[in-house]
Amino acid sequence: MSQLFNKQSIEYNVQRQMAIRRLYSKAKYVNSVNFIFSAVIPVALTALSAIFRSNGIITGQKIAPYFGYYGIAILLFTLMTGWWVSLLKNKAATIQEMYDCDLFGLAWNELKCGTKIARDDVFRAARHYIRRPKKRDLFTLWYIKKDYDLPELILSLLCQRENIGWDLSQRRILKRFLWGILVISLIALLTYGLFYRIRLEDFLYYVVFLLPLFRHFILQLNENIKTLSRSGRVKGFIEKKLNELKEQQSADGVKLAENIRMIQDEIFSHRISSTPVPDFLHAWYRRFNDEIAQDSFDDHFRELSNVRLISPAFSNEGGSPAP
Repeated sequence: MSQLFNKQSIEYNVQRQMAIRRLYSKAKYVNSVNFIFSAVIPVALTALSAIFRSNGIITGQKIAPYFGYYGIAILLFTLMTGWWVSLLKNKAATIQEMYDCDLFGLAWNELKCGTKIARDDVFRAARHYIRRPKKRDLFTLWYIKKDYDLPELILSLLCQRENIGWDLSQRRILKRFLWGILVISLIALLTYGLFYRIRLEDFLYYVVFLLPLFRHFILQLNENIKTLSRSGRVKGFIEKKLNELKEQQSADGVKLAENIRMIQDEIFSHRISSTPVPDFLHAWYRRFNDEIAQDSFDDHFRELSNVRLISPAFSNEGGSPAP
C-alpha cells in the first residue's frame, strides 16, 4: 500500500480536512453576510424607494440622508469583518498545506507558509464534524480512492494536478455565473429606466446607490479571472511534467521532487490570495468532479505505470530517499 493512500485515512489528517472545511465555511458565511448587507439590501431599498417616490409617499430629499448613513455603516462593517475573513482563510490554507506536506512527504517551508497551526487549534476547528461521525467519510481518501502502484512522487504530482483541476472547474462555472448576474442586472436596470421613462437625474440616483452591487460582482469577477490565469499556468506546468514522464518513462527523482515543491508553493499562494468558491457550487458539482478525477487517475495510471525514477537518491517504489 502506498504511503500517500494510507495517510489520507489517518485520524489527524482526517481532522485536518474537517478543520479546513469548517474554517472555509465560516469565511464564506461572513462573506455572504457582507454580500447581503452591501448588495442585496441596497437593491431592495432602491426598489422600495422607487415605489414610495412614484406614489408620493416620500421624497428623494428625505430618504437620501438615510441611504448615506446606511452606506457608512456598511463600510465600517465590511472593514471590521474583512480581517476576520483573512484570518480564517489563512488558517485554513496553512492547515491544508500541513496536510499536503504530510501526504507528499514535503518539508515545511516556513519562509513561505509561516508557523504551523497548533494541534489544539486544528482540533477546535474540526470539532464540528468530529461530533458528526456520519460525515466522516467526506474527509477520508481525499485525493485518491484507489491504491495505485506508482512511485510516491508521481502520485504526489497527480494529486497536485487534481487539486488545481478541481478548483479550475469550479471557478470557470463561477465566472459564467458572475457574468450572468452582471449582464442581467444591467439589462434590468436599463429596461426599468426606459419602460417607466425615468428622468436622467432619477436614473443616475438609482445607479449610484446600486454601485456597491456592481462593484461587488465586478471585483469578484476580476479576482476570479486572475485566479483562473494563475491556476491555469500551474496546471499547464503539471501537464508538461506528466507528458515528459509519459514520453520518457523515466525521471530524475531529485528534479521531480524539486518541481513538486515548487508547485506546492504556488498552490499555497493561490489558496492564500483567492476567495473560496461558494459552497453551493462545490456541492452541486462534487459528484461530477469526483467521477472525472477517478477517470483521470485511472487513465494516468495506465500511462505511467512503467515509469521509473532513475536518481540513486530515490527508490522506484516510493518518493522517499533510499536508505
